Amino acid sequence: MKRWILRTLLGLVLLVTGFIVGILFQSAARPGVNAVVVEVQNATTKNIEKVVLTHERGRVQICNLGPGQMQTLAFFPGGENAYTLKAYFADGKSVEGLGGYVEPGYAMKETIHEENIKTEYDF
Repeated sequence: MKRWILRTLLGLVLLVTGFIVGILFQSAARPGVNAVVVEVQNATTKNIEKVVLTHERGRVQICNLGPGQMQTLAFFPGGENAYTLKAYFADGKSVEGLGGYVEPGYAMKETIHEENIKTEYDF
């Protein structure tokens, strides 16, 4: 009788633990509706050493974006916000984009060209 109770309690503890771990992994893998998601694409034939996204509450950056590659950045704006984007090429040149106004849940696409950065809203 005692074994049955212990096994049931152990099973319940494992079930609850698995549920909590699942929630944590899901929220880490998927920013959710409170984040702003920005896809950054290198549309040049040059390597980009670093892309820096600066918003009103901080910075996010990626490194080593090759020609034709795309990476996704996400940040939590905490309400209305704005951001800029600056790409630093391997040859020492840089290009800056205005980014724009964002709110939680916005999705943006930034396409980096050698002369400019094109911003598209993708609600």
